[in-house]
Amino acid sequence: PMGLAFLRSKAEREAIDDLAQNIDPAVFESTFGATFDNRESLIESKTLTINKLMEIAAEGTNDPTPHLYDQTFMMAAGFLGVAAVSNQLLKPPNVKKLLETTSKNPKK
Repeated sequence: PMGLAFLRSKAEREAIDDLAQNIDPAVFESTFGATFDNRESLIESKTLTINKLMEIAAEGTNDPTPHLYDQTFMMAAGFLGVAAVSNQLLKPPNVKKLLETTSKNPKK
C-alpha cells in the first residue's frame, strides 16, 4: 500500500507541475498568493491542487486526474505477473526422495 501511495503522490506532483507550467505566472501568483517557485510549500499545505489549477487553466486543457493511477496500476500488474510466473515455477517436493534422505540420516 505504501508503494502504491508513493507512486500516486509522484504522479500527482508531476501533473501539478505540468499544469502549472502552462499557467500565466501573474494569474498563478494572484490565485495562490505565491510564485511558482514556492509550489512545494503550496502542495504540502494542500493549497495547490489539480482541481484548483484546472479552474485557472486555459480552455481545452486536459484534466490529468483520470490518469494518476496509470503508472501505479501498471506496476501492480507487473508484480502480479511476476508472482503468477513464480507460482507456476514452483514444483511439489519429491516426497519419496525426502523420506529416503531422512531415513539414511535420522535425527539423534
